[in-house]
Amino acid sequence: MKKTIIIGILSAFFFLATGFKSMPNEINTASLYVVEDNGAATYFIGDSRLYMMRLSTGGQAVNWLAECGSGYAVLVNQVAPLMDQENLFGKTILIEYGINDIIMNGGASAPIAQYAYFYNTKAQEWAAKGARVKVLLVMPSCNSELNSEIYRFNAAIQSQVPNNIQVVNVNGVVPFGYVDNVHFNEATSTALYYQLLQ
Repeated sequence: MKKTIIIGILSAFFFLATGFKSMPNEINTASLYVVEDNGAATYFIGDSRLYMMRLSTGGQAVNWLAECGSGYAVLVNQVAPLMDQENLFGKTILIEYGINDIIMNGGASAPIAQYAYFYNTKAQEWAAKGARVKVLLVMPSCNSELNSEIYRFNAAIQSQVPNNIQVVNVNGVVPFGYVDNVHFNEATSTALYYQLLQ
């Protein structure tokens, strides 16, 4: 049975009050979020790249929590408290954030230390509950200047992720096609979906 919450224009307080289990599945193309519990053993949590992946694939093999424009603040204030309510034993959590932090803050000011702290604290709590946690490195854009910032961000993150968290790097594994500077076309989103399921 599908169970979902809504992420987007509503407040974190509302999410915490209602919880992950109590709301209908929703793909909101106006507010640009998707939250869908398919009863799967894997959670994909992230930003617009996952949102578009869900729209491209209709993928039912994972549970989705993805909001366009989201980054570290949404992960910490909205998504993490919801995941804390889940039975995470034997589950896989793929965390895909960072591109919006880089764009909005600039690579040098992106919250690298905060993400590293999250992976060394909250993600460790999930692992202690029996979850397998994966961090997807920020995927490239079609803008070379932005890519330089992405590579710096990824290198810093990768050096600070604990050994019990798997770092996933799909650069060079899937050919990237774009619909704009940062978002992938349907073929790329579909190829990424199946690659990330492995």
